[in-house]
Amino acid sequence: MKNPIKMDSIKVVLFLPYLVTCQQTCQVIQPTGWETGTDGSGLRASILESRAIGQNLTYKCPGIKVSERDSKSLYKAACVEESPGLAGMQYEFKFPWPSCQCPETVSCTMEGEEEKEGTRSTSATRYAFNIEEGDNPGVDLKIPVDTKLKVWEIIITWDILTLNDDIDITTTTKGVRLERMDFQGQQHRFSPFDATTNELSEDGTLHLDIGFNFRDSEVRADSKKWHYPCIERLECKSVKPPAEFTYLSLLIVVGSVSLIILACTCLCGAVTWCLKQDRAYGLRPVTALSTNTVKVRPYTGESQF
Repeated sequence: MKNPIKMDSIKVVLFLPYLVTCQQTCQVIQPTGWETGTDGSGLRASILESRAIGQNLTYKCPGIKVSERDSKSLYKAACVEESPGLAGMQYEFKFPWPSCQCPETVSCTMEGEEEKEGTRSTSATRYAFNIEEGDNPGVDLKIPVDTKLKVWEIIITWDILTLNDDIDITTTTKGVRLERMDFQGQQHRFSPFDATTNELSEDGTLHLDIGFNFRDSEVRADSKKWHYPCIERLECKSVKPPAEFTYLSLLIVVGSVSLIILACTCLCGAVTWCLKQDRAYGLRPVTALSTNTVKVRPYTGESQF
């Protein structure tokens, strides 16, 4: 009599191919909360579908942000065969997930300034993780400027579209005008309201206090470093001040207008005098300055002789 087949053996045989198939692929994972944008990392996979053995993918920080751990913005991951029939994902980074933040490397030198130590700008991002009333998250931007310079222009290009991400850009620096240069809020321009005043500090440094107003309530309640706009490009321009309007300029304008009026008056007087002379001497041949008319008798066809 043959040995009876046990049901447990049948189950193993039936489910074994399924188990082997699952072990040949690697599942792509993302930071917890990535669907709602509330994760603390900011890293995102380049592809979400499972990877087969030998296939790769990358994880990248948003915009120009970098990992606070090693200043990298891009990591690689590969699906490899860890043991016969068993696949696993290998990551270039180590867990927990790296946190993305703004680099502090973008700078500029004011036009006309010699490129040397101490002439480049510096910036520092102010983070607030639970934004409450009175908090002022944003960027402190300091730019060395010639103390004689009164008219300047600072153009900042952000690594995200601030308007699309519900972020308002503000400034509390006295005497500084803020303008949004595009509809989506990627570029903003800062310039002085009045060219006659100097907003520089005694050491010739222009200090711009730039604020971020997060309108998303979830972000305000638990903001992460990767939520913040980063300075992607910084342009520092010196602008030629408008010409000052002095009393001499006023006298020149008034004198020019007076001469034009006098010339017009003389011309009108000359024309009037000529017309009066024509009338004083009676009927005269038609001239360019005469208003007299010459009457012509109609032709009747009859001879007067």
